[in-house]
Amino acid sequence: MAIEKKLTQSKMVTALFFIQGIYYLMTGIWPVLDIESFIAVTGPKIDIWLVKTVGMLVFIIGAGFILTSLQRSATGAMTVVATACIIGFIVVDVGYVVQGVIHPIYLLDAVLQSVFLVLWSVALVRAFNYSDFMDGEERAS
Repeated sequence: MAIEKKLTQSKMVTALFFIQGIYYLMTGIWPVLDIESFIAVTGPKIDIWLVKTVGMLVFIIGAGFILTSLQRSATGAMTVVATACIIGFIVVDVGYVVQGVIHPIYLLDAVLQSVFLVLWSVALVRAFNYSDFMDGEERAS
């Protein structure tokens, strides 16, 4: 069975694209619509244009995840994007908090991203089983 077929048949994969998409939509659009409240929660920013640019990009990625979910069109590529975003956010959140560059509130995002990563791991293990990765010779024995 093709990778895309297994991904689109997985209700958990579809749900994860939707939930992660909603989270990215909300967190991405926030600094674009109300930079003052965003700064009040996340701490002072130097380059407002950059904060809004990153916010818009996160919003767009979230919209892509939601469309993937609603159209039940999960692909291996979109799954890589979803998990790579998670890993990227965790690295940035934790790394820059530890360095004292960003407010510790970003650790809350790192925790939520970590939950997404665990859920994606479970979803992918459920969507695929060990026999999917064995060649024909090993399967026959």
